[in-house]
Amino acid sequence: MSDSAGPVLDVVAVPVAQQQPPTPVNPDPVGIWYDKSGGNGAVQNRLTVRSGGSFSFQVVDFTADVKGGFSGTWRLNGNSVHFQHSGGEVTGYRSGPDSLVYGATTFYK
Repeated sequence: MSDSAGPVLDVVAVPVAQQQPPTPVNPDPVGIWYDKSGGNGAVQNRLTVRSGGSFSFQVVDFTADVKGGFSGTWRLNGNSVHFQHSGGEVTGYRSGPDSLVYGATTFYK
């Protein structure tokens, strides 16, 4: 009888690159933020968050004239930012050093 075990394979352990945790982002939302999803169109959204706890959401045209919007107050809850206004509440968070998610929209400085 012949031995037909087949070829012998060597298994080499390759270390898996360690994942570095993301750099923590300061959750403070204070600043002026723009929704750039519309490109360089004639109208864009501007979110102004003030250190005193108030904010304004405005629709502005290319001449910076305000065409509409609303205002309210905001508060931090851990890494979440809660924007409260007469129409309800929108939750957001800082998604990067120059970006802020407001509801389903990302704003940039």
